[in-house]
Amino acid sequence: MNNELTKSDIKKIEEEIEYRKLVVRKEAIEAVKEARAHGDLSENFEYHAAKKDKNQNESRIRYLERMIRNAEIVDDSSEDDEVGINNTVQLYFEEDKETDEFRLVTSIRGDILHNMISIDSPLGKAILGKKEGDRVYVTSDVKGLLYTLMRHEDETDLNILIDGIIDIIGEDGTLVFPTFNWSFCGGTPFDYYKTPAKTGSLCKIAMARSDFRRTKHPIYSFTVWGKDTDDL
Repeated sequence: MNNELTKSDIKKIEEEIEYRKLVVRKEAIEAVKEARAHGDLSENFEYHAAKKDKNQNESRIRYLERMIRNAEIVDDSSEDDEVGINNTVQLYFEEDKETDEFRLVTSIRGDILHNMISIDSPLGKAILGKKEGDRVYVTSDVKGLLYTLMRHEDETDLNILIDGIIDIIGEDGTLVFPTFNWSFCGGTPFDYYKTPAKTGSLCKIAMARSDFRRTKHPIYSFTVWGKDTDDL
């Protein structure tokens, strides 16, 4: 599989290779020589550490060179009003009512810890080519998240998400949201009609809908829609 890289990515990789060959390699060789001169290599920690650093540098060089050989150059140009590769965008997380800033990059440069998201990630695919104010729905194996590009003042109607899930599972399916509230452990009476859920806004909205029914047990507290509602 080829690595998708921009011309800018290639340039940065070539610069790193050159630096590692001309600077890091020389320093690593000198460190090995100096550590070897200290005597018995079997118990020479400095020697083994220096040799490890040298090998890691050579491994990194080979990796980067292989990456360039297998690269597929992708165009990072985009319209001024569209999200493109190497663009920095603000995403408004509607449920959390928070804004965060991300840079869209090729997969090889993706680093979520530094807010650099890959164009091959679910979020990257969703926002690539979008414009300010567009709303995107991003799915993964475990959850669905609703985002809006840039900050805005609209409130999110999570009923849209719930209705979408119901449409997918159909009339033969069952949808269950947890609606736990642990206050009864402290002596507060549990009322399955009135006791609020402490499991997030999506669960609260589901519990408030007329097509969902909440279970009566305080420990096994769920709100349920669908075929198996009566059994649960």
